[in-house]
Amino acid sequence: MEEDKFRAIRLHKLLGNPLRVKILRALQEAPRTPTRLARLASRPLPAISRALGLLQADGLVGYRTVGPCVVYHLRFPEVLAVLDLAEAFVRRFNLPATGPSQRAS
Repeated sequence: MEEDKFRAIRLHKLLGNPLRVKILRALQEAPRTPTRLARLASRPLPAISRALGLLQADGLVGYRTVGPCVVYHLRFPEVLAVLDLAEAFVRRFNLPATGPSQRAS
């Protein structure tokens, strides 16, 4: 049971990064190469590669080689339901955009 809690926390940390979320949302639409993801996200290829490495290491994305290209795909589209639920929660309870350390006292 503790292992499940630890893994859930790791998942939340992975999903707490806007670039990784953008990549997951793009892969939801279709498998893509890192170069295509970099263009879609308007980010440098090394940043995309780092993000894909983390997502792949935790099993959220997979890849295959097609000729000279590596094409990434979303392994578990259900992970996006976690993001959708979090976004709905924020809207429903009108949570502030800033955290406690950023708010004025």
